[in-house]
Amino acid sequence: IAALYAATMSSVDSGINSCTTAFLVDFWQRLKYGEIRPSEGARHHQQLGQARILTVVLGTIVTVLACFVGRLGDIIEIANKIINSFAGPMFAIFLLGMLSRRAQSVGVCIGALLGVLVMGWLVFGTTLNFLWPSTFGLAVALAAGYGISLLERPPSPKQLCWTFFSQRQH
Repeated sequence: IAALYAATMSSVDSGINSCTTAFLVDFWQRLKYGEIRPSEGARHHQQLGQARILTVVLGTIVTVLACFVGRLGDIIEIANKIINSFAGPMFAIFLLGMLSRRAQSVGVCIGALLGVLVMGWLVFGTTLNFLWPSTFGLAVALAAGYGISLLERPPSPKQLCWTFFSQRQH
């Protein structure tokens, strides 16, 4: 039993620390400083404190969510519900980025969030088969992401990748 607990703790703490690092580096530093810069002196200690606080918060959230896992069904159904809760919006983000020149980051993020919310409601609030919600999440995320992007100012030609590559060839 001790080995089981040790293995579980090892996996869970690695996941929590990875999520903390990814959030702080990829999101927090970009929002706060506009770029990722190497840590310097006093800011390093501040980031360490933020990482510790976020680790405790994420650990608490994971522990509370683990208390309700038994209500979700068997392991196959749980895995499909969780994976499918993000598959549709992630595919929508990919499609909008690859196929649309008009897609803007704000519209795509709001569309993905709406897709996740709709899928969460379908997965946990209805009796719909667990294989269908990702399709609805994809449709909602695509429609909302593209629709909100149309309300924003179109990107300048310098922001479009194809313009950059076509200018380099000349």
